[in-house]
Amino acid sequence: SISYMMKISEFINTLEKISKIESDFYIPSHSTIITSQAEIQRLAQMNKNEIIKIQNFLLELCKTPMQNDDILAKVFETYHIRTTASQIALVGSTIKNHLIDLYTKGKINMLCENGRLFWQNINP
Repeated sequence: SISYMMKISEFINTLEKISKIESDFYIPSHSTIITSQAEIQRLAQMNKNEIIKIQNFLLELCKTPMQNDDILAKVFETYHIRTTASQIALVGSTIKNHLIDLYTKGKINMLCENGRLFWQNINP
């Protein structure tokens, strides 16, 4: 599944900070209390790995220029997400945020042609 995220790089920075905090317990959102630093580190790494996986998938998709809707359709198909208006809004926002993060990192370009926005991997 794809979790809703806004600022991808800041989320990764937060995961790295959490991994370094020593505490008697941790209370992650949408989960149970964790009482081990090793477990919170494992969970943070798992989340970072998922972000990397999604971004690598998007880079692969964008080897040729693609529009948001085409990218989103491939994401829904690949991740077996049921297409509903709310999922399109939530997952669509998250995918756009990943694309913006990749653009900010210099990994993809935005191309504008005939009133349409395309994303393309810089190193296809």
